[in-house]
Amino acid sequence: MFDRLFERWRSGLVGGSGIALESSDPGWRVKIDRVTQTARGYARMIDPSGEEALWPDVPKLGHAGDLRENYLRLLDMATALATPGSALYEDAAMARSIVQGLAWMYERRYNEHVRVYGNWWHWEIGAPLQLLNTLCVMRGQLDAAALAAYVRVLDRFVPNPEMMRHSVLAEPYPSTGANRVWKSRAFLLLSLLKQDADGIRAASAALAPVFELADAGDGFYADGSFIQHKKFAYTGGYGKSLLKELAELAYMLHGSPWALPSDQVSVMVGWVRHSFEPFLYRGQMMDLVRGREISRRYPDSHSAGHAMIGAALQLAEVASPGEAGWLKGKAKQWMQQNTYRSYMEEASLPMAVLARPVLQDDTVQGGEEAAICRVFPRMDRAMARGTGYAVGISMFSERTGSYESINGENRQGWYTAHGMISLYNADLAHYSDGFWPTVDPYRLPGTTVSSVPREIGFGLGRREAGAFVGGVECGGKYGLVGMELVEPGEFRARKSWLLCGDVVMALGTVLEGAQVPEVETIVENRMLSRDGSNTLLIEADGACRAFTEAGVAKTVSPRWMHLSGTVPGAEIGYVFPRPKPLRLLREARRMSSHEMEEREGAAQLTRDYMTAWFEHDARAGSDHYAYVLLPGRSPEEVAAYAADPGMAIVTCTSDRHAIEDRESGLFAVHFWEDGMKSAGPVSCNKRASIVVQERADQVEMWIADPAQADEGSMAITLHLAVEGVECCDDRIAVQRLHPSVAMSVNRGGAKGSTLRIVFRKSKHNDS
Repeated sequence: MFDRLFERWRSGLVGGSGIALESSDPGWRVKIDRVTQTARGYARMIDPSGEEALWPDVPKLGHAGDLRENYLRLLDMATALATPGSALYEDAAMARSIVQGLAWMYERRYNEHVRVYGNWWHWEIGAPLQLLNTLCVMRGQLDAAALAAYVRVLDRFVPNPEMMRHSVLAEPYPSTGANRVWKSRAFLLLSLLKQDADGIRAASAALAPVFELADAGDGFYADGSFIQHKKFAYTGGYGKSLLKELAELAYMLHGSPWALPSDQVSVMVGWVRHSFEPFLYRGQMMDLVRGREISRRYPDSHSAGHAMIGAALQLAEVASPGEAGWLKGKAKQWMQQNTYRSYMEEASLPMAVLARPVLQDDTVQGGEEAAICRVFPRMDRAMARGTGYAVGISMFSERTGSYESINGENRQGWYTAHGMISLYNADLAHYSDGFWPTVDPYRLPGTTVSSVPREIGFGLGRREAGAFVGGVECGGKYGLVGMELVEPGEFRARKSWLLCGDVVMALGTVLEGAQVPEVETIVENRMLSRDGSNTLLIEADGACRAFTEAGVAKTVSPRWMHLSGTVPGAEIGYVFPRPKPLRLLREARRMSSHEMEEREGAAQLTRDYMTAWFEHDARAGSDHYAYVLLPGRSPEEVAAYAADPGMAIVTCTSDRHAIEDRESGLFAVHFWEDGMKSAGPVSCNKRASIVVQERADQVEMWIADPAQADEGSMAITLHLAVEGVECCDDRIAVQRLHPSVAMSVNRGGAKGSTLRIVFRKSKHNDS
């Protein structure tokens, strides 16, 4: 059984026997040649006689990241050595270089006696996992003494699967989330290397807490949120890594005495469905759930999407037939829709072996992107997907952190959760082709910010924010999202978004009493084509003109604008229901990746941008803004919408925001403060998000407490004629139906979740 698992582990790294049979296939040949070229490049530069470095371009680093990098290179060399069809297959010189490289690392960098420095993660997770993979491939090439030495160092840094930081702390503490999965995987592989069945069982048992729903701290939540490092939204970062590692383990252990239980596999499928799928747009992971990874040049958002495809393919091999069919369909959809970065071109040989049959199987239906709207109150994120676009909203609160920046990463992430709107469309390169190094970090789209200069680390991970952050999710189709934004000592703002079909309305108030003279709300900061030739049309004062002037900010009061796309399907319309002065700037920004990522070089990138923003002086009185985003609309369609808008602002004051959408029949309101207040057909005595939808024979109502109060109730009155309740959340108690509907809503412990009630509409309006 151990030998069978070893072979499964090894084939997951270098591919199975089928690779040799298909090595003449052009697609396979390209991949094999790429593996060979990578290994040759490292073999030419390796210097096992060197005192300071094994490779001259991988010096000893203070954070210890060179440990993992060295082992990754040795693994790449070992992969070529073990890949049938490679020119380096079973090459004696290559094998000798790898053996010498492993010995060099043991003697000079990574052994049972070395003094630990830098980041604990590299010592306990990063280096062990890559060393173990290399030992798996090279097991037959190593003598017993060398293998025993490497086991000793692994025993030091991977002594058990449940605790972390034992290499740097006298009293280590339990690992959680992705760290628990990494630790368990390393311990399991080490136990397999030692042929220790009890160790494999212990590693599998250590995974159990990961599959339980979290109520605080790291892990997956009932609403689909994923948190890592106690307070950061990380579905597409640590969450992605967690699922990738678990899927690989499930695939490797399948059919063995230590296979993951079927209920744990089903939990993972549920994560894909409810936590990951909403944030995958055409096979690309949306950046708003990638945390500090947005500052990394590689892996980027497309690589994260590829990791999800691989996880889905591996899970499909061990899931129930129904689950497997759905997973294969999603994997196929994501592979086919990502026309910017091909999965099959970039996938490893083992993953390509799994993917190709799915792509060739006509019975597996990839499908189209389904329209969806989701609110994730436990991680302060929201998203919607419509025709040809997806939009995400990033927020933070007194429960979640603003942004994470460690290891020199994401150093200017100051405003990435200040209500940033991320709009994805047919331009799949937009956020991957130099956006984060070159975008103005003070003016991220959707945010409300101060113009006060910031230093590296400003506001890092803070929870000094409003409690009212979240909203209602209306049947998975529509959403109302709100954020009370507090910038201590500078300003307070209340921001609302109605996500409805192919329309997004943003409405906001910068509250009276601001302590700085200039506050800005950023309508847009869109990266343009490489030559900056995108056309911006502006209709103001009855005239339509193009804004082409670069490098000079201009003030206009537009009724609508239209920005042409970099590729077909990427155009965007903007409508301003209450025109007011708007600042516009076209500029070429020249920056380096080093600004966001300390370890990146100083090479300069240049990208062109179109930025639009409102300026607010709210020292003496509150100031408001409103705009509508129309993704994928032509200039004619934007002009038509501006002339006859489907959405209307009912009220926009400091204590309530209300919007109605004529086409869907929605009325949406945020009550920002306690105390009985009314808007449209609704009255409420507490802070709340409420959406009402009138249909021919029903009235449906969705209610949420974005402040996530631990106790208490809210009193709500609905001023519409109804005659009965068809279905109702058990937290809602209807006290009367006539002459208006009175209800009490128990908000205590609801954690910001959406509550729903459906009324049967009165046939006779007798209210």
